[in-house]
Amino acid sequence: SESRKYQNEVSTALAEQVLHALYEMVRGFQSANDESKRANEQSKEGFLRDVLREDPNHVYEGLLTVLLRLIFVLYAEERGLLSSDPVYVNHYSVLGLFERLRADNDRNQDTMDHRYGAWAQLLTLFRLIHDGGSHGSLRLPPRHGHLFNPDRFNFLEGRPWRIGRVMGDRIQPPAISDGVIYRVLSKLLLLDSERISYRSLDVEQIGSVYEVMMGFTLSLASGTSIAIKPKKPLGAPSIVDLDALLAITTKDRAKWLRERTDQEFTGEASATLNKAATTEDLEAALAKRIAREATRPPVPKGAMILQSSEARRRSGSNYTPRSLTEPIVRKTLEPILRDLGDKPRPDELLALKVCDPAMGSGAFLVEACRQLADELVKAWHAHAKLPRIPLDEDEVLHARRLVAQ
Repeated sequence: SESRKYQNEVSTALAEQVLHALYEMVRGFQSANDESKRANEQSKEGFLRDVLREDPNHVYEGLLTVLLRLIFVLYAEERGLLSSDPVYVNHYSVLGLFERLRADNDRNQDTMDHRYGAWAQLLTLFRLIHDGGSHGSLRLPPRHGHLFNPDRFNFLEGRPWRIGRVMGDRIQPPAISDGVIYRVLSKLLLLDSERISYRSLDVEQIGSVYEVMMGFTLSLASGTSIAIKPKKPLGAPSIVDLDALLAITTKDRAKWLRERTDQEFTGEASATLNKAATTEDLEAALAKRIAREATRPPVPKGAMILQSSEARRRSGSNYTPRSLTEPIVRKTLEPILRDLGDKPRPDELLALKVCDPAMGSGAFLVEACRQLADELVKAWHAHAKLPRIPLDEDEVLHARRLVAQ
């Protein structure tokens, strides 16, 4: 019981840290875009110009995908699903990269945001997982698929909007600093300075991490902006334009803030707001309620911001543990399985349809998959219809795959 409780706490804390990692990625790409503007002496345009003009939310989806890729790789590396060859471990693995960055940070903390290379290594790894590759005894098969497709988000590699890659062409990756990558990986790998074990995470826990990052849109700040903390655990911060707030009649500022956040400003807090004569005064008045992980320091006009939807801001996000899903799903399936008789056939079980109309990260569907797979294994043996099990799977894993499909 204590172990499960601790696992729930780890899931909740990890989900919050991954959200902080998303904000760190936004800041990293904003800085890289600003740097490319300075380097482009003729047009003074950044490498994100076209994508921000055409579809700003594409950037949010791309950064979200980067974090999901990292979580996927960390899970796979800790479970031995990727290569243990020294070439991979020493030059490509995410865990190896993190240890090198941690050592660099210990020695040269002041220069981490002025050094580069880690982002290029991650891009190489993402392509290696997608396309496969070999060197000496290292062999990684091509996996292709949606998650690691390099052409889904060209801007991650610094390529122009809608321009596909050409195999063998050199690219100029965005200048994402080693400091940004170190802070992102620290959020994914450390909890109170202790290493998180991805090997022991359940699928539901990874799902809850994904869920907490959903429900945002990316846009450009209309003025100097800050994020206000949410009231609910794992709720989403709200972005507030300080220039717009300053223009509001003083007596209406608390009301204006309440409509855009889920926070109340009364008494002394309201009085301090009303006295503010500059954006700096407003920032000082709101200091205790600023979500520093989201906007550190305040975001200038024209920079990228992540704004949460009203539904996401008010609902929060909670990890749904197996101690809750297991009995509910078992009770739900009980009469359905009973109607199939004492020995349901495998095809009858696979014909069942399960709908969760408010699925969130799918915790109940995952548990339904587990329980139906267990019934399917029983049915195979009861009717002597055990299928050919692939060499890299066992009966239960193969049954879960079939049920999920």
